[in-house]
Amino acid sequence: MSSSGNGKAPTGGSLDLAALVIQAHGGIDRWNKVSHIEISLNLTGSALEWKGYPTRLQPTCHVNVRDAKVVFQGLVSGKQDDKWIYTPKRAWIERRDGTVLASRDNPYANFLEHTLTTPWDDLDLTCFAGYALYNYLTFPFHLLEPGFEYREVDLHEENDETWRVLEVTFPDHHLAHSKVQLFYFDEDLMLRRVDYAPTAFKAPASHYCFDVKDVSGLKIPTLRRVVSRIPSEPMVNGVHALRGRTKLAGPTVFMLDYIRVIVHDEESETSVGVGV
Repeated sequence: MSSSGNGKAPTGGSLDLAALVIQAHGGIDRWNKVSHIEISLNLTGSALEWKGYPTRLQPTCHVNVRDAKVVFQGLVSGKQDDKWIYTPKRAWIERRDGTVLASRDNPYANFLEHTLTTPWDDLDLTCFAGYALYNYLTFPFHLLEPGFEYREVDLHEENDETWRVLEVTFPDHHLAHSKVQLFYFDEDLMLRRVDYAPTAFKAPASHYCFDVKDVSGLKIPTLRRVVSRIPSEPMVNGVHALRGRTKLAGPTVFMLDYIRVIVHDEESETSVGVGV
């Protein structure tokens, strides 16, 4: 089964996994009312150290879900008043008065020659955190955009559970960790895992999702853990790995722990948030 995003609900009957997942996460009608999402989070993991940053960051973020613009504050300690701004075409850092401190056009292209341990500058961090968070908060609804292709593939067994799997091919204009990714869903159609190999790291990873909260009618995982994936070894179980019951192939690459999430609607200009 395959389909493409076209701005409307995926079709194909009751067995269309993409349509079922979109409905389970809040539905198209609810999503179409959203203008932007604000979150505060803890961002930790060994990848930050590899790239030359402290292993714990605590930014606040404003994500415009319509034009893929993400604005961070407090992304790096000691620069609380600066804004770190990502769009697909440009990343920049500016002071409170609007003075631009650094800027880069087409920032994602900087990752093409990067490897796992290539140091980042502040614009690299802005770009990576920006496109990643945008994708996390707009999934699965961005599957409706033109150019997306997806198909359901073989079932996956993990943690004594059976998960349905959607293989998604991203269009070139939509920046993401990798062009092809696998998304895993439990019996409630909640996202449990994503497999990809980020362009910025050139290494495969499995990204586990936990603690789904209902935030103003949207189902949002509020804890995400990324671990290294070694194809020749058994897959790390996300739940057990999180609880320390399974020996990991490597350290936690990234962990995102959402402290607060606020969803803003377009028409009513109201917001509903949840502390998590």
